[in-house]
Amino acid sequence: MIHHILIAQTDTVDPLSDHLLWQLLMTLPTADEEKIGSIIIGNLNTDGYLDISLEEIAAASNAPVEQVEKVLHMMQTFDPVGVCARDVQECLFIQAKHFEIDCPIINGIIQNHLKNLENKNYKAITKALKIGLDDVITAVNVIKGLEPRPGRQFSDEEPLYINPDIFVYKLPDEFLIVLNDDYGNRLPDLS
Repeated sequence: MIHHILIAQTDTVDPLSDHLLWQLLMTLPTADEEKIGSIIIGNLNTDGYLDISLEEIAAASNAPVEQVEKVLHMMQTFDPVGVCARDVQECLFIQAKHFEIDCPIINGIIQNHLKNLENKNYKAITKALKIGLDDVITAVNVIKGLEPRPGRQFSDEEPLYINPDIFVYKLPDEFLIVLNDDYGNRLPDLS
């Protein structure tokens, strides 16, 4: 299912789309490549990730999947680095390649341990990769320097912060539950 198709125009209102379209046109694409590239650009989410499959793009552009894949790989070299990836893993690999980060530990974490990285479960990574914690922390710090949402810099969306209603603190022998009074979320006094 195709979300929407962007026809190559210069009057788009999305800054990321404009930026990518400009780069696409600078490559002097054939008419087919421009059509494929425009469909790719029109189906990127605000983070810069491709939201549809190569097969859907091929069907919409009447092009073979191999040609779509070739155009996609070319566009994955565009700025911002990591744009047009299909998921976080691919985005991080694109950036690692761009910045010439060729480290088996970093590649191993990106390839197999993103969930452990997200959960800060560094012990599981050390055990799986059979390396020391210092090596994992060094690799994690490099990965933290990569941008998992390359389209973010072109987005005008304000981050949504969620304020908890309660805080739970673990004490040595019990849990302490404290109501968050900072935001005036108190129930009205009905007495």
